[in-house]
Amino acid sequence: VINKLPDLGDNAGIISAVQKVVDQILKIYPAAADWSISFKRPTESGVYLAAGASTSQNYNTAVGVGYLTIAPQSKDVKLEFNSPLPKNCTLTYEEAQKFDFSGKATQNGQTVSANIKTKYVGVTADGKWVSSKGNEPKDALREPGNYVEKIYTVGGNYVAAPIVRCYTVKKAETEIRFDSIDLEVPYDGQPHGITAGVYHGDERIAEADIIYMSSSGYKSAEEPTDVGMYQVMASYKGDSKYACVDAKYTTFDILARPITIKTMDMAIEYGDDVPDVDYYIYDMNGELADPAIVSGADFPSLDFSIEGQDEGKHLAASTTPYAINVSGLDNANFQVTYEGGSLTVNPRKINI
Repeated sequence: VINKLPDLGDNAGIISAVQKVVDQILKIYPAAADWSISFKRPTESGVYLAAGASTSQNYNTAVGVGYLTIAPQSKDVKLEFNSPLPKNCTLTYEEAQKFDFSGKATQNGQTVSANIKTKYVGVTADGKWVSSKGNEPKDALREPGNYVEKIYTVGGNYVAAPIVRCYTVKKAETEIRFDSIDLEVPYDGQPHGITAGVYHGDERIAEADIIYMSSSGYKSAEEPTDVGMYQVMASYKGDSKYACVDAKYTTFDILARPITIKTMDMAIEYGDDVPDVDYYIYDMNGELADPAIVSGADFPSLDFSIEGQDEGKHLAASTTPYAINVSGLDNANFQVTYEGGSLTVNPRKINI
């Protein structure tokens, strides 16, 4: 304990007297060994043990012990929040990130140095109870939800009644934007659709939910394959941070694919059986179609016939070719152009 005393020079009598006081205190309260000792008058509020000693060559050493209490100031001291809330006590998400929470103590309009504490408690937008305490910006509750902020003093030279306020942080606003994409595509047997993003400002924070609907009764989140005009609904239900937004609509068309079916010219002699008709399917670019896109299997009722042919009878030889007709071209996914060939029946050569 003596090592905690300030340097008093050669005045050993005072040191000895103070040591006696300290020894008596330690007998009663051993934890006092951790106290600090000062010969300066205290200025901070608190309770102090004061010991006095005097020495004189003519008198015995005199020692006195007592308590000194310095009360904190409370008259005209009040707490104030750093920043006032909007009229409806509601902050947007962006406002909450920059808002100056916590508070200060004032006395007669002047800011004073008080030991201020701030505590937050509330419920987040997704229903979780949360709490926090501290005077730093990071300690404030700034996520969407409903909260209570309380500031109060603990110890220090100034005390004031605590103050409380409630505030709400709204979810961040969002917007749905359809991605730039061709809204008309030709049928190719593959599913097609469009996408949309959910944006907060210029930041894409999520993908929108897409639903396709058509007058034929199609309604699904799966991209459609068949020809039709589809109404597309993009929606976003929101989360704990971002607000839901009204659905957005557009239309998307899968168009019938233009194709051409061609039959080849044929020639036989009178009396011969008519051979099977050969045909080819050409795609919209004029080239032979990829079977993965279109083939005869897409026209299960496809059938060819020869103009004027009666069952069980041979076609008469003629200088005018017989047209090759077609049926069974019905398929809503294709816009079919038929270019039919012809059958020439030549006279049969015989020897007499």
